[in-house]
Amino acid sequence: MLSRARLWIAGLSLGQWLIGLFGAAVVVGLLVTLGVALGEQSRSQPGVNTLARNSAIDPRPAPDFSLSDLDGNTVSMSELRGRVVVLNFFASWCVPCKLEAPVLEDYWEASDPARVAVLGIGLWDQHDDAVEFAETYGVSFPLALDHDGAVGVDYGVAGIPETLVVDHLGVLRARWVGPLSSGSLDELTRDLLRESGG
Repeated sequence: MLSRARLWIAGLSLGQWLIGLFGAAVVVGLLVTLGVALGEQSRSQPGVNTLARNSAIDPRPAPDFSLSDLDGNTVSMSELRGRVVVLNFFASWCVPCKLEAPVLEDYWEASDPARVAVLGIGLWDQHDDAVEFAETYGVSFPLALDHDGAVGVDYGVAGIPETLVVDHLGVLRARWVGPLSSGSLDELTRDLLRESGG
């Protein structure tokens, strides 16, 4: 005796069979496409911000830190107080970081060092890689290394590149997630520079 499923299948016309088979093939194709897309996404670099946007921040005192720059000198947040400080979290292997390096360099070159400090903080980066990054992209502003990512955690950095701006009183006031443009960097610092007396 035939089961109910076999009786149902046996009663289908050739056209109904073909439509069913085509529908199943479409579903399988969609599942395969979704699987490939998710696989590609999982192989991309984790924590890399490719979309740029101004991100809200609750003003709070900027955490102090002490890091070594590429020359072995110590740089700390407390030493930078009194100036508007642009903290750019990057990594030498990060493509958007490479794209924004000239923007930061141009801003640094055009700024008054008595009023503005720019500091690149390499997250989980090696010294030689950061030196090569600076040489390749013409970076002359100071770069420091946050080998274990602790400073990034203290500042709430979720990915790179990410830029935070600290006012002259040492308060975190602005955040930009993703690669900077000259317009976005000016937008982040304009009011803070005005507040600091200029």
